[in-house]
Amino acid sequence: MITSQSDPALNGTSIVDLSSLSIGLYPSLSAGGATFTSPGGVVRVDDEFSTGQYAGYYGVTGNYLDNNNTSIGTYGTDSTYENELDISFSSPQQVVAYTYGAQDYNWTLSVYDSANNLIDSTVYGNPNNDSNGFIGIESTSPDITHATLVSSSPDLVLFGNFYVTTTSVPEPSTIALAGLGIAGLVAARRRK
Repeated sequence: MITSQSDPALNGTSIVDLSSLSIGLYPSLSAGGATFTSPGGVVRVDDEFSTGQYAGYYGVTGNYLDNNNTSIGTYGTDSTYENELDISFSSPQQVVAYTYGAQDYNWTLSVYDSANNLIDSTVYGNPNNDSNGFIGIESTSPDITHATLVSSSPDLVLFGNFYVTTTSVPEPSTIALAGLGIAGLVAARRRK
């Protein structure tokens, strides 16, 4: 489990930058090789709790995703908050991590491989305390193709920038070229 942005597992990660996304409601949202959807049909980008009187209070800055299915600028009751966010990746990842804020119930982060096998999951949060923090999971190899974030109860949560990374695996042609290069060096050395 990753609980800090300074965790060595995040070395070499890239951030799915949410700050460039337009504020609004979306049936699904793609950014930085990640696609965000919700079974309730709404993904929302907002910045209300990173500015003004709430700036810094909920641990997010700039634009963030939240699970509120009401219109921008309004917040409803618990029944208007989606309790699941699904993320799929365009290429397998080794690390999935993100900031969160305003959390009042436990949430579970689960990561899966392409065959929908559970790789790992973790329950996090500080119930009924508007908690914020950082959470993530590292796999032993780049095999995370999708993730789910599920709450124990409908709960407004702000999801900040997502950190993702994949260990680069050489293409077969790259391996073949490297092999030819080594063979050429060996042959040149034998001629001397």
